[in-house]
Amino acid sequence: MFFELADNLQSIATCAQVDNIWYVFAPLQSGVKDPKQSESFITYPNFPLRLEDLTDGAWTQGVLNENKSICTVLDNPFTQHFFDDAQYVVCEGVSYKILKKDYKDAGWLMLTLDLKDANVLVGKDLSTR
Repeated sequence: MFFELADNLQSIATCAQVDNIWYVFAPLQSGVKDPKQSESFITYPNFPLRLEDLTDGAWTQGVLNENKSICTVLDNPFTQHFFDDAQYVVCEGVSYKILKKDYKDAGWLMLTLDLKDANVLVGKDLSTR
C-alpha cells in the first residue's frame, strides 16, 4: 500500500523510509526542505532496489531455501517500474538472466534466475535491463 500511495503522492508529499519504516509526510509546503538523504532517510522513489528481506520457514533473506535460484521482491509500483520489461537482474556489473517471473502470490514477485545461488544478491543494490 505504501508504494502505491507514494507513487500517487510524490508530487505533493514526501514519502520516505526512516530507519527502515515507511512514512508519508504531507503536504509539501513552499520553503520546506527535506533533510539530506542518508542510509537512514531515503525518499521515494530513490529507494535502492534489493531483494525483499523475507525470512521464514521457506525463505532466507528473500532467497527460496529449496531452490536458491528463486528470489523475491515485493510486487508494487516501485518494483514494477524495474521488472515489467526486464530480462536481467544486474548486481555489481554482472547480469543474471530472468528465466521466469511468478506473480501467483499476491504482493510478491518471485524471480527464477539463471544463477545457482541468489544469495550473492542479498543486501546489494540491484538494477534491471
